[in-house]
Amino acid sequence: MRRSRRAHALAFAALLFVCCASGCTPPPAAPTRATWLAAAPAPAFDPHGPSDPLRESLERAVGRGLTDLDSSDAVLPALAEHWQWSADRCTLRFVLRGGLRFADDSLVTAAHVREALLAGLARTDHRRSTHLLAAVRGVGVRPRRGAPPAPIGIEAPDARSLVFTLTRPDSLLPAKLALPGVSTPWHVTGEGWEGAAGCGPYRVLRAEGARALWLVRRTSGGMADATVDTLEVRFEPSAARVRARLRDASVDAVWPLPPPLLAGDPPPGYALVRWATRPERRLVLVLRQDRPPLTRPDRRRVLLRAAEGRGLAEALGPSASAVREWVPGGGATAPLRPPAVRREGAGREQAAGPSPESARSFHVHLGFDADGAAARLAPRLEERFGAAGVYVEPMPLRGDRRATRLRAIDGPEAMLVEVQTLFPGAAEALAPFAESETGVPLGGFRTGWRPRDLAGALVGAEPLDPALARLRLEEAQSVLPIARLDGSRLARVGSAGARSHPRFGLEYTDLRRGGSVDFGH
Repeated sequence: MRRSRRAHALAFAALLFVCCASGCTPPPAAPTRATWLAAAPAPAFDPHGPSDPLRESLERAVGRGLTDLDSSDAVLPALAEHWQWSADRCTLRFVLRGGLRFADDSLVTAAHVREALLAGLARTDHRRSTHLLAAVRGVGVRPRRGAPPAPIGIEAPDARSLVFTLTRPDSLLPAKLALPGVSTPWHVTGEGWEGAAGCGPYRVLRAEGARALWLVRRTSGGMADATVDTLEVRFEPSAARVRARLRDASVDAVWPLPPPLLAGDPPPGYALVRWATRPERRLVLVLRQDRPPLTRPDRRRVLLRAAEGRGLAEALGPSASAVREWVPGGGATAPLRPPAVRREGAGREQAAGPSPESARSFHVHLGFDADGAAARLAPRLEERFGAAGVYVEPMPLRGDRRATRLRAIDGPEAMLVEVQTLFPGAAEALAPFAESETGVPLGGFRTGWRPRDLAGALVGAEPLDPALARLRLEEAQSVLPIARLDGSRLARVGSAGARSHPRFGLEYTDLRRGGSVDFGH
């Protein structure tokens, strides 16, 4: 008996020694999985395109730029290990982390980041990157006829260094580089999402046409980390099919939500999660100054007056509210008034009455996102415009066709669009509605409004008084804020991993301050 006990003890000690010597660890945790249902068509892979919340949320999952923004808008290092300003604040040097790799295991260099920055500046259908990087030397400079283009002040002197040369200080530049599509490098080897390798916490495992994407975790730790191992993203614009998927509780999160699901109680087993967007996301009526019959200000006023008043924001439910302040710091939005004109021989200005042309009936197309909040308001606006003697032809748009038609020269004369400014401030409030002298829009839609005297203020080169900015928007007679929109998603009770970012919407990424980041496999 003693020999048997002694033999068992020796065997246990030997097993313990072998385990310790070989680095035995507890069994790994079970892999986590989540299903994200997006009630919208699948966005095309277009990292330098105009802002689109769904596409940018996917980009943030599989790609990262030089910097990142947490939920409090603090600037964090991402691909950049650190950065340093020169004494005159006109040179900014970034140093990339060592050993960075794309999802396909190819090395990331500063030249890749520079190529991404220049690709955004080369877009001719919109000027988002040009607006953000306006302080960089050579950006937005139109060369004389026959002269070569001005050199851009973005250089990569070695594999880990990127240097920006500015014409004036821009303290917001590190934050601007955090926006998706500005400084995010990609290694593209094929078509669509499946052929693009980024530097984010996920990589695309496979794509099922326009129906689904499968993302899997990459080994990363510290600042940016995937919150689940496998993320299945399904795209379904039909509200009826979304309800069918919710009945069997097979979906962990739904975002963006179809308008019908914003009303009423959430389905059993799910909770409605809301968050305040920052900067505020707004639903805006836009009337194009360059498209007949709205080239006449009096006709635009007919539509703006018909759209004013209570009832529109309330129709969107608790996720929307009235816009109290059109421009931050510019005061409450004033009701629309006809422009004042000076009468012959009169000692004071009088309000101009309606012209005979504006009293005639005319016809406009109303373009809107068929899967967004605008779809609930379009019928109400059609009724109001009809009561004012205007015939409206609704133009519901989806996916890539919506993005193309809203930027087209021959696009709809009137539009309901969701707008989120890139950064707070008076100039940023005006910027989404302005076009360049050549008629190129800043964002995803045209307006025909080209305020040449505000060109410097819109890019931050000159100060802009908030009250003046609000006045200029009202004078344009082209835009009317309808509602402020909160972020909303459905979350399955007990599911984990999904997070709400006030700027970027739904994400399966955990941002932590400090620590090193390994973007390898």
